[in-house]
Amino acid sequence: MRLDGKVTLITGVSQYMGPAFTRTFTDAGAIVVAQDRTQAAAEPHAEYAARNGEGGTILEADLTRPDDVDTMFSAIDEQFGRLDILVSNYGIVGSIPFDELDEEHVHDMFEQNFFSFYRVTRAAVARMKSQGGGKIVAITGLAGITGAATLLTPFVDVVPPAYLSAYGASRGAQNAWVKAIGLELAPFNINVNAIAQENVDNNLMRSGAGGTDEHWNKLVSRMPGKKMVSAEESANLGLYLCSDLTDTFYGQVIPLSGGTYR
Repeated sequence: MRLDGKVTLITGVSQYMGPAFTRTFTDAGAIVVAQDRTQAAAEPHAEYAARNGEGGTILEADLTRPDDVDTMFSAIDEQFGRLDILVSNYGIVGSIPFDELDEEHVHDMFEQNFFSFYRVTRAAVARMKSQGGGKIVAITGLAGITGAATLLTPFVDVVPPAYLSAYGASRGAQNAWVKAIGLELAPFNINVNAIAQENVDNNLMRSGAGGTDEHWNKLVSRMPGKKMVSAEESANLGLYLCSDLTDTFYGQVIPLSGGTYR
């Protein structure tokens, strides 16, 4: 699967699935544009992306700020004149018991996970419509389907319980929106799909597991196949969704969890 010359924006490039997607898409020939809140955070990943011609541009932006998003896309317009692929990777995780929730916490969770996704998707779609098509893949979360972490929550001997009502709701909003706009945008040759993942090896998952080898190994031992989903598996699924092999995938939300949710 090749993405030669495809201008690709990856948001939140330094965290979650950003590093793996940058490597995989760069190796497939994409021109990767790296967004993060700070240039310093993006630099190691932009350096890898620079292996491909014009790849490696860093766009410093806070996706919760509409003006930052507008400026970011104006920079893409000026440098490339098009956007072929959006990988919406930016997001946060938060665990808080129901009785401790307040409107500020819930609002912030939706601002970070849903509304930032809404902003970048809306801007990307405007460009993709004018150029005749494009691909969008969102990295969301399985908690938006199950309502809870299917691996972490039951194993209180390994890590504390995960209280994911607000987080799950924000991911659920992402998943629902992907399904809806995926169908709405199909006539414009724009494919919008999502990977609803959990139990994938990345910085957020390791932090949620307590950040120790002992906890990580215990979690791995509870997996059906006795191994965690690799970051490369998720990135290769994203590569498939952004390739010419999935031109009739519209609004698909694909669970990826190493067999803990079926």
